[in-house]
Amino acid sequence: MEELIRFEKMASSRFLFLKDIIVNIHHIQYITKSAEKYILRMNQENLSGFTLFGSGVIQSESISIIVEKSKHLEEYEILTKWLAHEERKNPPLI
Repeated sequence: MEELIRFEKMASSRFLFLKDIIVNIHHIQYITKSAEKYILRMNQENLSGFTLFGSGVIQSESISIIVEKSKHLEEYEILTKWLAHEERKNPPLI
């Protein structure tokens, strides 16, 4: 079963330091957690498209960061500790 974890926007800038990437947590839309992996869905700021005579198309690509326990153990443990810390600070309302 997957668990969806949403984050409130924070007043100050904070970063999540993984092994090979630094993530601005303001850009995390949500995190999907399953038994052995996390999927970080990022906000998309780039839109593309066109309009012609009052109609058109606007598109955006979704960006996801996948952290699997079997492939990225160090990053998985960092995310697990960070999520536990965030849940202690801001317990779920449900």
